[in-house]
Amino acid sequence: MKRALAIVFALLATLAAGTVLAGDGGFLTTLLNRPADARGTVIVPDRFLRSWDPVTVFFATSRGPSGGGPEDHPERFLLDKPDHPGAWTWLDARTLQFRPAEPWTPLETLSFETQGARADVSTLLRPPTRVT
Repeated sequence: MKRALAIVFALLATLAAGTVLAGDGGFLTTLLNRPADARGTVIVPDRFLRSWDPVTVFFATSRGPSGGGPEDHPERFLLDKPDHPGAWTWLDARTLQFRPAEPWTPLETLSFETQGARADVSTLLRPPTRVT
């Protein structure tokens, strides 16, 4: 009985640690949410962006550094991208991510295109700051 409780506790601790590590929508969450059945290059999200959502490009083949790192010239890979402040970063050799430095402008449509993949995403309204 004690062994079973220890196993259950260990599983719960592992899940909790994963939730804490992945809670910011960062690297671990992105890798866990990599499109498994995707063929070719995929751009995520493909429909809507919230204020601070990153845009992630999953390439079909290795395009960047294997250890990840910053990308100073994303125009080498992206044919169409918005001019928005932020940073492009390689998470691994096949995953390029844009993290905005400022929130996305509400009610705007942005286009991302690369290697046959295209995503036209709409930004959502910001939540209200107060209710009267």
